[in-house]
Amino acid sequence: DLRWGGQSTTNAGLNAALALFSDLVAEGRDPYVTLAFDDGLTLQAVHDLCQLLSSIETETGIRVEPPPAGRPYYRAHVPNESFRERSGRRAQPWELRLKSGEGGVVAALATRIEQIWHDDRIRPELRIEDMPAATPEAFRVLLDANPGIPVLLVFADPTIRYADLLTFVSPVLASHPAVHVFLGEPKD
Repeated sequence: DLRWGGQSTTNAGLNAALALFSDLVAEGRDPYVTLAFDDGLTLQAVHDLCQLLSSIETETGIRVEPPPAGRPYYRAHVPNESFRERSGRRAQPWELRLKSGEGGVVAALATRIEQIWHDDRIRPELRIEDMPAATPEAFRVLLDANPGIPVLLVFADPTIRYADLLTFVSPVLASHPAVHVFLGEPKD
C-alpha cells in the first residue's frame, strides 16, 4: 500500500511509488518513508526491495524512517558482504542460521565464535560452537547466558518468510539492535 497526504492507493506497485517519489522531489519536497513489510514476503523479496530503496535514499531522494517496534531497520537486509567471511571480521558477533524445514517449519541454529589469538599469527584461530535454538525463547536464553557485542548476523534461506525472521529476531532487538541479514551461508 502507498499512503501520502491523506490519500491511499492499494497495490500501487513499485513503478508508481518511484514515480510519486520523483514527483515529490521535483516539487521540492523531502519524502519520508515508513516501511512495513508484509509478513508473507520472502527474505529474497525483502532483500531486493531494500537494495532498491537504499539506492534512492539520498539527499535528493527519499528518507527512510526508523522501523516499527520489533522490526529491524531496512538496511539490515542489505548487509556489508565482508561480514559474511568469519576470518575477516575484527570481532565475532553471534550468528543465527535459519533454514527451511519440512512443512514450512524453520530450523534455527545459533553460533558463537571465539577468537583465540596466538603470538605467532596475524589472524586469530576461530573456535566455532553451534547450538540449537529450537525456539525464539531458547535463542534469547543463549544470548543472555553468553553476552557479547550487540550485533547479530543472520544467515537465512532466501525462501524463508519475513514473519519467520521476525519470530527469532524481534525478541532480541533490545540487546542486539544491529542486525545484518544475509541470504545463504557464512564463509569460514
